[in-house]
Amino acid sequence: MVACDHVAWLQLAGAKDFTLTDTSRLKRVIWEMADPTSQTPSLLFFMGKKAKDVALRELFPRNNLKRNRANGFASVRLDTASISCNNPIIFADGAIDGTILPRQASGTCHENTTHPIQWQSPNTRMIVDVVFTRVILPFCSVLTLFADDFDNIDDITNCLVRWAAFGSFTNLPADVRPRLVIVLNEAKHSRRQVRELYIQLQERTHFRTTDLFSLVSTVYLSGESLSPLARHRSLKEEVFRQADEMREVYRRRHWLFSAVHLEALYREVLRHTASTIIEPFSFIRATRKYQGLAAADYSSHLQNFIRLGVKHAVPYECSASYVASSMMMNAYPPGAHLFEPRSVFQTVYMSACRDALKQVFDVESFVDYQCRRVENNFSSQFQYLETGHATSAELHWSNVRSKGNIWTTSKCNKSCLYCLLRSPEHVLDCGHAICDTCVRIFGKAMIGMEHHFSIDRCLLCVSRGSLEAKLKPPTSGVRLLSIDGGGTRGVVPLEFLMLLQEKLGSECALQDFFDLALGTSSGGLIVLILFLYRWDATRCSETFELIVKQFFSSRQGPAASLLSRLRGYFKCWISDGCLKGVFGPSRRMFDAPMSGPSGTKVAVTATSISDASPFLFSNYNSPGTRKRACGYKLLRHENVQDEVCVWEAARATSAAPILFRPANIAAYGAFQDGGLKHNNPINLALWESRHVWPEHSIPDVVLSLGTGTPELQSPRAPHFRHFLNDGFIPRLCRSFMSSLDGENTWKEVENRLDDTSRQNYFRFNVGMTDAPSIDDVTCMETLRRSVHFQPSGPSSLAELVSALLISCFYFQLDFLPHFESGFYRCEGSIRCRNNGTAIVNAMKRVYTSQLEFVTDSGTLADFNGRDDVCTWCHRYSKRLVFYVRHPTDTMSMYLRTSDQTRRRISGFPQSIEWFVKQQRLDATFGLPDHGTPGALLCCKCDRVGFPMQKLPRLPLKVNPGQSLFSSSGSSLGPQARKWNLGSPWHKYRKLLEEDQAGPAILAHGVESSFPIVAVKQSRSTEARSLTFTTHVNIVNILDSFLHEDVLYMVYEPMSVSLTEIQASPRGNLTEYEIAAVCTEVLQGINYIHSELNIVHGGISCQNTLLSRDGSVKIANIGESMLRTDALEEGADIRAIGSVLMALMEPGTSMRDPNSRTLTQPDRWSDAARRFFSRTDPGSCADLLKNLDEKMEDMSRTDTVGTRRRTFVMRE
Repeated sequence: MVACDHVAWLQLAGAKDFTLTDTSRLKRVIWEMADPTSQTPSLLFFMGKKAKDVALRELFPRNNLKRNRANGFASVRLDTASISCNNPIIFADGAIDGTILPRQASGTCHENTTHPIQWQSPNTRMIVDVVFTRVILPFCSVLTLFADDFDNIDDITNCLVRWAAFGSFTNLPADVRPRLVIVLNEAKHSRRQVRELYIQLQERTHFRTTDLFSLVSTVYLSGESLSPLARHRSLKEEVFRQADEMREVYRRRHWLFSAVHLEALYREVLRHTASTIIEPFSFIRATRKYQGLAAADYSSHLQNFIRLGVKHAVPYECSASYVASSMMMNAYPPGAHLFEPRSVFQTVYMSACRDALKQVFDVESFVDYQCRRVENNFSSQFQYLETGHATSAELHWSNVRSKGNIWTTSKCNKSCLYCLLRSPEHVLDCGHAICDTCVRIFGKAMIGMEHHFSIDRCLLCVSRGSLEAKLKPPTSGVRLLSIDGGGTRGVVPLEFLMLLQEKLGSECALQDFFDLALGTSSGGLIVLILFLYRWDATRCSETFELIVKQFFSSRQGPAASLLSRLRGYFKCWISDGCLKGVFGPSRRMFDAPMSGPSGTKVAVTATSISDASPFLFSNYNSPGTRKRACGYKLLRHENVQDEVCVWEAARATSAAPILFRPANIAAYGAFQDGGLKHNNPINLALWESRHVWPEHSIPDVVLSLGTGTPELQSPRAPHFRHFLNDGFIPRLCRSFMSSLDGENTWKEVENRLDDTSRQNYFRFNVGMTDAPSIDDVTCMETLRRSVHFQPSGPSSLAELVSALLISCFYFQLDFLPHFESGFYRCEGSIRCRNNGTAIVNAMKRVYTSQLEFVTDSGTLADFNGRDDVCTWCHRYSKRLVFYVRHPTDTMSMYLRTSDQTRRRISGFPQSIEWFVKQQRLDATFGLPDHGTPGALLCCKCDRVGFPMQKLPRLPLKVNPGQSLFSSSGSSLGPQARKWNLGSPWHKYRKLLEEDQAGPAILAHGVESSFPIVAVKQSRSTEARSLTFTTHVNIVNILDSFLHEDVLYMVYEPMSVSLTEIQASPRGNLTEYEIAAVCTEVLQGINYIHSELNIVHGGISCQNTLLSRDGSVKIANIGESMLRTDALEEGADIRAIGSVLMALMEPGTSMRDPNSRTLTQPDRWSDAARRFFSRTDPGSCADLLKNLDEKMEDMSRTDTVGTRRRTFVMRE
């Protein structure tokens, strides 16, 4: 990589059409800091010429200001003296008149991002002033002007007046606007001139200094006789003092940005200023790049929630608190800047909140009152968030849980009641519906699968309610299944599906290969059985045959009236009973999954009896609303009780006219067979795909299954018209029947495709010389056999299997693209959206030759099969590194065989910029899904160190109504067992050495790579057996080996010790968290004393470990069992006192480890001090017995502690 010594921050270039170029210099400066995500720099700007250059050398003597090249509107540097401080100094400088380059500078040593200026300017002076006041000035803490570099004092006045004409941002709080320091020369500028300067500014009626600056001050430089250092000492003191004061103002006004946030906001301001100078820039809205709200949709969701609260008589204060905490979860995800809460509420949420309240309540005064109540709750809950003890999602969880079960009966299928922001896509088994984003926030990732989550407790039901959901990875493509209608001929697509399942193998469930499945009539019955009930293709075929035989064996008898027979040839009550028996009488379309995960989106078609308008009954909602003119409508009722049952949807989609009466659904109306409009629903599937996943314009695989078609013939026009056969009635009948032939629809779709896209579209059908009627049950076996002997179309089943398997692989970036010598380095990995091992095994059966991942420009890597499956987490992961010319260039990745045939993996063709946006890697201010807190982080696949970057959470989960300090430890009882003779390395494989309250070796089984264990060794062999423990507060012994006088003890692995937590940036625990730790440790000690009948003898912060799920455990129990010296139980109790002292006052404990006197007792409650005093003479049983009584008031008042806390350590 070419070394870069450029310091130009911003470049303005052009003669007639101007451009602003971000040289990425500020980004490079920020990433030179020790910890840019937590450091909060101050930006100082110095404007002038020679006097400015001299002053900079004296103010920042450690920076080599002569070495770097400056060629731009402004230059920026990092003060090397403060590079590791919490508040480093960034200083920038520029010329008075601004430097405009004749053309944009080019180079390959750093990344340049150019923004054309899209507004007109009468002169270049205006452009310079606008760029300075709109782009640079808002980020400055102190602006310093050097009077010596101006021609006279009047020029300073004119400069300030010009700036004020364009102004800074009007929504920038007045006191956070920069401070102005004017540097004067004592020998040149008199006091009278300064007074005249202020008088002139005041006389300009259109100018107010507060429009631009929060404070204006002057500094005089002493005479020339002094040394430069002494001469500029007063200036340095004044500028740094002003910077310190501004930092306190920023902190008080929640305007103190981290370095990373500062750079991200600068880029947003630059982009906004280049596009417009009329629209005001909002700092708050700029941080919500991925948190944006559609006002109409959000107001609608709030209305649904408020109406539910009114319906179930929920107190208004509880509703306001719930709405406020849901807003908090959206406004402040992890990584967000903590703007002042009332400003956030008024900027983002107030309008939608008022609109929603107005739709529910008629009294304007009550609307205002309730809106203020929501705002007050939002502000008060922010105070808990600001302490850093819990995330906003944890606060929302805690707030909802604190209200008990008042939300249990509140259910809605059109709004996610977890976040009140989006439409739900999944239903828990308790009946509450949840959106994809909330699944990621509150769910826990499942091992071995990508984007596969489980929820074991419902937020609204307090305890019950669970869900398993499989989400589509953001960078994977879409796979569609469409099945035609055809009555009894539905056995044809079923036979194709059984053949497809046979080719894929029993390890691969057919349902996992499609993201959206649509069916019409008999095809609708098939997709309902196959995907909602997840039955295999064979059982699905058997059930379908049972349904159609019952359907078409119930003809109206000869005694039926003519009117009755015209309404429907077959008895509808028999078909209704059959469908209820198969699908269940009460199971709804939008309901909890019967078996397996909630994943594939399913819809069936129906038409209205009035004008045959198409409708969809679905198990999903999808974002936003469809346009009224889209040609169809997706049905979803507001009331859960009125949601369409599965049997009703099946009845509607198969209600063929003449054969069956229309399906009357009370909440919606009367419907008939969907085949009257879309017998081949392929177009509906494509339209729905684009609406649900608008970012995926090209599907990975489209599979359309027909139910038989007449033998293909070339179109011809007859020369002879038969009097009877070609009359208008026969012609109308033939035309209508032709419109029902799904093959014609498929040809229309296929004719719109180019040759490349056609490779992803598959159609399977059978040709028939004499097509049977749709109610002929005697032809089904013949139709099944015809599938094996006469598959139609150019696509083969083998090609389809190959396409489906390869579509399981998708690419994701691991990091943002990095600019290197004119190219962008891209690092990422290929993942598998299904079970990696099963897909690899299927690939091995299909492809016998070597495969490789390639692009249009070359080979990326070999496909190594099972060797690419992670041995730790069992997910497929293939790391890749490649270069692109620019992130906006479109590219494709393929899987290529040895005969040079290739097929795109999922999601391509796309640009790297598209991957960045889909993964939201540039989301500096947090993500809507909060970064998926429950994601599975594998140190091998996800490039994190071991132990994990995120330390365990405190305190542990507490059941509702249970005190944190009650004894609840559980154990299966100790089991004495003699160690195994021989080396442990015959059974375990070493991974790496790791501190686990002492030296340990992390290992995994030779035959199974999960879970990880920690192996410790000792040379003490006095005892003949070890007691294998299973207590929740003990680091349990799993196995032991004796080899060559060395005892190897195999423990469960832990994440981090209390000592490491104390050393982290968030190491100071709250009183509630300390109580939680002591509770868990005391339960472990009580078990050691009462059940094991030993004394631990080594209780300390170093020996108290935390697991990844937050369990507090005592380490080195094996060493305690091997101990030969006699100790009293009181030693462990006194050690608890030492641990408590180290947690309450770490500084005192560090200075004097034996100290038992709190130097700051006022920081702690009376209950905490009393408990601390009892650790010296007390016993473990007494402490556990009295702990709840002594500290009950603290656990009751600390509501934040009822959730878990995340501690973050830097690698």
